[in-house]
Amino acid sequence: MTAENTKIFDSLEKRIEKVLERYRSAAEENVRLKTRLSERESELDKLKQELGAARKSVKREEELASEVKRYEEENEKVRERLSRLIDSLETIDANSG
Repeated sequence: MTAENTKIFDSLEKRIEKVLERYRSAAEENVRLKTRLSERESELDKLKQELGAARKSVKREEELASEVKRYEEENEKVRERLSRLIDSLETIDANSG
């Protein structure tokens, strides 16, 4: 082998080593990124579940608020009727006494 051929092979060998080093580095980075992606996807799934639960909770809260309002309205009607009945009884007591 001539000195010139040796230089060419040495140069090619260095280039191949650099390419392999870049490839290994890219492969390692790819593994890290896939791991991060998997973690983020898991986090996203968890957040979607929490959002669904929160939406259900808000809906339930709205239903309960509506129910409370309905009960308050019913209680107010009962108070009004009781007040009228008491007034009627007081009028009867006043007239008979």
